[in-house]
Amino acid sequence: MAGYHKFVFDVMKRRFVGRFEEMYQAEEQEGFDSWRQDDLAIRDDVKLCQMLFNDRRYSKMIDLGCGKGALTASLAGFAEKTIGFDISPTAIEIARSRYPEIEFQTLDAADRDAVTSVLRMQLAGRQGQDLVVLAQVLCYLPNWREVVREVGRLSADVLILLYQPENPIGFVKSTQELLDEVKSNFSEVAFQESSSSHIAILASPQRTGK
Repeated sequence: MAGYHKFVFDVMKRRFVGRFEEMYQAEEQEGFDSWRQDDLAIRDDVKLCQMLFNDRRYSKMIDLGCGKGALTASLAGFAEKTIGFDISPTAIEIARSRYPEIEFQTLDAADRDAVTSVLRMQLAGRQGQDLVVLAQVLCYLPNWREVVREVGRLSADVLILLYQPENPIGFVKSTQELLDEVKSNFSEVAFQESSSSHIAILASPQRTGK
């Protein structure tokens, strides 16, 4: 079992733990890279999202759950401005030191009011010229449906990357329930899936009825 697992899930009791700040603090001491964040070249989810992007360009990209910023930086070329948010101050400190050209801030993605406030501040009235990235984060959010709906209401595209194993402990219980939620809030949905249980969704919002 990878070193970071104990900070994320209690496998025996099948429950979410979510000690992310402690996890990032332990990385150097215990010698692990959580979720292999820095190994972008071998990550299937990254390969999938690159297949979806094509020639898309955005005014602003918001990465909720950016971790140490490696994926954020790799996607920053698709947007004029990029902002990464993460619950862990340690992860944000690392991201700022590695990618000083990108803005990084702390934010608890499970805090509904905080996420709604940030999304409204960053996206309201911008008519779909922006992108919200939710990479490997929805499975840790009990209110993941609300986050997806709020992005749709505020008219931004959304990129969702997720590792979806059989019988998951996380809050997203199946690929189909995630797709159903996305399709109910977005009018255009592109989907890719790998043989290693990674999925990628790129969706554009409905423009009416919000």
